[in-house]
Amino acid sequence: MVRSEGKAAGKTIPAIFRVGADAVEKLRGNCSKKMEICDEWEAFSNDTKFDPQE
Repeated sequence: MVRSEGKAAGKTIPAIFRVGADAVEKLRGNCSKKMEICDEWEAFSNDTKFDPQE
């Protein structure tokens, strides 16, 4: 990975990289929770849009 060879060849290396199957599982769970929050609050967030024409 450090030399961008093998499985890392041609890929952009992330600033933070978690290692291990358990880390990937936790990261996916965290992302899922964040997506649930986005889905739940999207309509409210969009309703707060400021329109300078009004």
